[in-house]
Amino acid sequence: MKQLVTVGVERWAKKKVTRRERFLAVMEQVVPWDRLTQAAEPHWPREREGVRSRPSVDLPCMLRLHFVQRWYALADDALEDALHDSGALRRFVDIDFNTQSVPCASTMLEFRRLLESQSLLRTLLSEIDNFLRHQGLLMKPGSMAEAAIVATDGATLRRCG
Repeated sequence: MKQLVTVGVERWAKKKVTRRERFLAVMEQVVPWDRLTQAAEPHWPREREGVRSRPSVDLPCMLRLHFVQRWYALADDALEDALHDSGALRRFVDIDFNTQSVPCASTMLEFRRLLESQSLLRTLLSEIDNFLRHQGLLMKPGSMAEAAIVATDGATLRRCG
C-alpha cells in the first residue's frame, strides 16, 4: 500500500525547482500586485450581510488566479484542476488546503465577467505591460509548460508595443 505524504513534507523533500516555480517567483517580483488590487478594488463587490453563499475569495487571490489563467492559456475547469495538481500554483495564489478550498470554475468565470463588464481587464493589462516595459521586460504567453518572462533590449520593446 502506498504511503500518503502531506503536501508540506512532499514540498520540503523536493530537490528540483521547476520552471513553473521559477516563472511564478519572477512574476511575484515584477507584477505590481498592489497597484492592480488598488485599480480593481472599487469594482469588487462586498459580501452582503445575511446572504449565504460559497466562501468568498479575496481580490488579490482572484487577480492572481486570473493572470495565471492568462499566462498559461487555461480554461476555467483546467485552472481549477491545475490548482489541485500544483503546489506551486497554490502557493502563488495563496491557497492553503488546510484552511480553504480551490475556487470553482464558475467563480473564475464570474470574476472574468466582472473584469470585462467594468472594462478593467484592459486597465490591468496596461498596468502590467507598462510596469514590465519600465524594467526592460516583455511578457510572452505560452502553454502550461512554457510561459516565460524574458529580458529584452529597447528595440524589441518598440517593435512589440
